[in-house]
Amino acid sequence: MLRCCTMSRGGGRVAMITQQSWMFLRSFAELRGGTDGLLRTITLDALAHLGAGAFDEISGEVVQNAMFILVQQQPGPEHRLNAIRLVGLKSPQEKARVLPEVAIMAGEEVQR
Repeated sequence: MLRCCTMSRGGGRVAMITQQSWMFLRSFAELRGGTDGLLRTITLDALAHLGAGAFDEISGEVVQNAMFILVQQQPGPEHRLNAIRLVGLKSPQEKARVLPEVAIMAGEEVQR
């Protein structure tokens, strides 16, 4: 995550799909919000907590994912995060169907 952010310009966006562990594990606390933490210096613009079953190619409950968009700028006081939790949906098809609907409700244009 940090490496991708260093490769983007000011105001640039980085979109990633990663394991969800950075959101919850104590070992990532400094990354999330420490003194120089990622979320103090870069804006988390959108987040979809996908959980298990996000991809047909990955079976089982072991790999749990999150996808997000970071903006290379400090979050402003009025910033609002667009987020959704899709861990209750079990198939990749269900998750893929819901994501564009959520993006449209958040005011983003989505090409289908």
